[in-house]
Amino acid sequence: MKRTDFHTHILPNIDDGAADVAESVCMLKKLAADGVDTVYLTPHYRADKQSYDNFISGREIAYNRLVSALETEQDMPTLVLGAEVRAFDELTDLSKDEWRGVSANNTILLELPYIPAPNMVAEHFLPLFSQIQGYGFNICLAHIERYIAYAEPDILREIISAAAYPAQLNCESLVANPIDKSRLFAEECLKDGVYGFLGTDSHNTHTRMPRFADTEKYIRRHFSDADFLSLMPR
Repeated sequence: MKRTDFHTHILPNIDDGAADVAESVCMLKKLAADGVDTVYLTPHYRADKQSYDNFISGREIAYNRLVSALETEQDMPTLVLGAEVRAFDELTDLSKDEWRGVSANNTILLELPYIPAPNMVAEHFLPLFSQIQGYGFNICLAHIERYIAYAEPDILREIISAAAYPAQLNCESLVANPIDKSRLFAEECLKDGVYGFLGTDSHNTHTRMPRFADTEKYIRRHFSDADFLSLMPR
């Protein structure tokens, strides 16, 4: 069985993730030990903070540094370049080719803002989703369970419905967080088949390290083997 980590901040010194190449390699070694075959590299892209061209060039530099450091390593996961794109109105200025540049396997990993705006679904998300989908890309909502602290469940389910594609579950939502609203909503969404991807959302080797194997064990024990398999891309 192939195991995939769909959401990481492993690329060195590009966002709030790995501080340097050495930490990036340590994180990848941990994922390899957890049996992960494929790792998506998804640094933050915020159109309100950074130009598209600067993001792409910075990501390429970080990726090349990491690949160079891995030349002497063996049995490391396959790397896939992507991005975690924060949903801002500025994104509607992106062209189809630019959206392709922040996609991975025709899918956009989209992070919602943490401060809800009035009428945010109708006025902000639906036009953005329509543009992305009109260009032929899928929308995978990142760690949808984390927004339960900011939005009502009905609003989140409306957003999930509008995305019309399986969402991404954060490992730490199940195995690092206490039993809170986020964890309970994550378990509810897992039972309802909302998710189709699993991501560690790992940022470093100390406070937000990869916990893929722990999450696999938790899901298989408390849910089922089939529930875990549903989170691995076919």
